[in-house]
Amino acid sequence: MQIAPQRRWGFFSGLLVTGSCYGQAIPRVADTPVKKQGVDDELKKPDTRKLVEVAMVAGVYAALGYLFAPLSFAVLQFRLAEVVKSLVIYRKELIWAMPLGVALVNLASPYAGVWELLWMPGMNLVGAYLAWWLGHVSNPYAAASFLAVWISLAVGIMLAFILHVPFWSIFLSLLVPEVLLIVGGVPLMRWVARQLPSE
Repeated sequence: MQIAPQRRWGFFSGLLVTGSCYGQAIPRVADTPVKKQGVDDELKKPDTRKLVEVAMVAGVYAALGYLFAPLSFAVLQFRLAEVVKSLVIYRKELIWAMPLGVALVNLASPYAGVWELLWMPGMNLVGAYLAWWLGHVSNPYAAASFLAVWISLAVGIMLAFILHVPFWSIFLSLLVPEVLLIVGGVPLMRWVARQLPSE
């Protein structure tokens, strides 16, 4: 049996217009929801957000180090970038920002080499982790004080070997600014940590 041309056309036009055949709906591409994932959605992912925070803090440390470069590399140094280090007490993922930021700054150091590019980033990594741990078992100021002493020891050992000067004289001259910056920076870094998205 053949379908009359008019009826056959009516059948196919019905499919195109109504999207149905014998009462069953045929999904159309335009009706299918498409989920678009933008940059904002990507940044909301925990791992992506943590990487961005690490990069930002390392960048801030490096920027402050370069901005005050003469003071950052002097024997009696006052490296203003150290103020951000107490952030690790509140954010574990930022432990990695410290060796990264230190390595970036030390590329411009007059002592750049194994000491500045391996020893100091390594000591910052260990010190940052221990400071984070101490911050959880004791209090932020005890953790910051430990980190200030740790970094002063690391820099003092390095300069004693490079410059062949007495360790203790360098250590004591480094300890004062480290305490002022790292311990003194605790209230500010606590505030900064609260502004960051919760983990």
